[in-house]
Amino acid sequence: MKNLWCKNTSNCYTNYHSKFGFYFINHCLACEAIPEWAIPLPNVTYLPLDVEMENVFGTESLLMTDQAFNNSTYFRFEYAHGYLTKLPRNICQFYVVFIDVSYNLFEEIGNISCLRILDTLKMNKNRLTFVSNKTFAEMPKLRYIDLSGNKITKLDFNILNYPRTNILYIHLDENHLHTLDIGNIIVPNNTFCMLSYKDNKHPIKISNSKHFNLAESNSFMWRH
Repeated sequence: MKNLWCKNTSNCYTNYHSKFGFYFINHCLACEAIPEWAIPLPNVTYLPLDVEMENVFGTESLLMTDQAFNNSTYFRFEYAHGYLTKLPRNICQFYVVFIDVSYNLFEEIGNISCLRILDTLKMNKNRLTFVSNKTFAEMPKLRYIDLSGNKITKLDFNILNYPRTNILYIHLDENHLHTLDIGNIIVPNNTFCMLSYKDNKHPIKISNSKHFNLAESNSFMWRH
């Protein structure tokens, strides 16, 4: 489970939201909540990581910092508009919670299961073509994913891997999908804030490979 904090001001307890009941309020709070490193708390530090490119192909790189840190230090790695094709080889050595490698040259996400506390992954505007349902399976704190503007033509069934993950936002806009399974659209009995497939390059045909029955599920709390 994620450790999220409520904002000082929230609209979730207004009469408008309250009339829809507890589940609606809970959903609203989850979608407004922020992680502790974004507040920030007095005993929590949140530092940037520098990257050293080791070749011109973007396949070898190294993260580094000249700042002191400890077990309460969270890191962000931002390297947009570059030529990376793989994440830095030592990224698992840091408590990375935020990654932005948009506008690079990634053709696959790779094995990122070591990033157990990652909160945000921005890999939009790369060259991804496929997303496996194993990619995010071991990442219980992952909350926000942006894979828009890639060349994704295929998604495994249940890429969000519920109930093993707690993803609240996923953007898959502007891709190249031809078919989309309902298991990657409907998230039963889980809080979900945003799921977007808009501006796909082709008309999308909806399939139901696991014969999912909407009437048999208890609750659906999500926005699109």
